[in-house]
Amino acid sequence: QWTALWFREGELICMETLPWNGGSGGYGYSECQQDADKWQPGNYSVQIFVGETWKQTGTFRIVGNSGIETPQP
Repeated sequence: QWTALWFREGELICMETLPWNGGSGGYGYSECQQDADKWQPGNYSVQIFVGETWKQTGTFRIVGNSGIETPQP
């Protein structure tokens, strides 16, 4: 099996664990399916494990306005 852990600013936001069905090769992908308003600006990372063994980490950053309006008094 393989696992993808998705983090925003170090906080776990998604986790996906699936059996590997690619035999001795192939490829896979992971999706973190959240509502659009959950994708806030910040630093994100995705960690990939095969079994319990870490294999790779990818990082990305979302910039810009959060899209959430702050009420004005």
